[in-house]
Amino acid sequence: MEKRPKFFGSHISISHGFDKVAEVIGKSNINVIQIHPSPPQRWIFKEINSSIELGLRRLIEEKGVKVFFHGIYLINLASPDETIAKRSVKSLEVYLNLLKKIGGSGVVFHPGSITDKADLETGLERVVSRLAPIVDQFSSLQHAILLEVSAGRSHVIGSSLKHFRYILDSLRNHTALAVALDTQHLWASGYNLKQGLGNLILELKELSLLDLVKLIHVNDSKSDCGSYVDRHENIGLGKLGKEFFVELFRRKEFINVPMVLETPNVKDYSTLIDEALTCFKLMDRN
Repeated sequence: MEKRPKFFGSHISISHGFDKVAEVIGKSNINVIQIHPSPPQRWIFKEINSSIELGLRRLIEEKGVKVFFHGIYLINLASPDETIAKRSVKSLEVYLNLLKKIGGSGVVFHPGSITDKADLETGLERVVSRLAPIVDQFSSLQHAILLEVSAGRSHVIGSSLKHFRYILDSLRNHTALAVALDTQHLWASGYNLKQGLGNLILELKELSLLDLVKLIHVNDSKSDCGSYVDRHENIGLGKLGKEFFVELFRRKEFINVPMVLETPNVKDYSTLIDEALTCFKLMDRN
């Protein structure tokens, strides 16, 4: 029986070129990468540079890696501001067009937050109405539009898994949609993962979301459970600790789900390799 995830990798910078990315993939023995195709703090309205498309195609063809994109941080589909909403939709469309061209695995993003005095249902309906044309436009992409859990209170869409059930029900379980978990965000939002993954898996089953989990961000946490503070830590050095990750890596429910590191160590190529090695050692522990 498999003892480790079939697909494991890391967020990685492409700022030093794709030859360097390929070198790090080889040295770290990872088979999944997540990237920002454009600066994540800026809106993106134009098609991505063709050199990035070619570089990503080459990685997929030569290295056989799965490629995910992380959406820009400005996206807010729950915003009352129509300008922000339109920019958010366009930014997602640009990334999804690139994903389609290269045969990538998914675009993961935070749906956004309610920034006015609207109630939760109004915020969720905003997300639904703005997602509807996107999922129709990219209906050929199976489970490639990934809604990520967020570290936040109830006004933050994705701080509860029930938010995703609402969105999926409203969009008739559109097959373009899927869910991305993040261990740090779940912990910060009040899911006490140190008590084991059983309760989380039970909730995912009850909400009919377990089979829709198509990516897991693997992060330890600097902040406490239920703190609503998004602060990632290197694996085994935070509040979650090594034993939690040993369980995560061995859980049969997640053995086929790609896992991606987003810890502080992955910001540098050399420490990224070390971080991946730390995880592989935990996977192989008796």
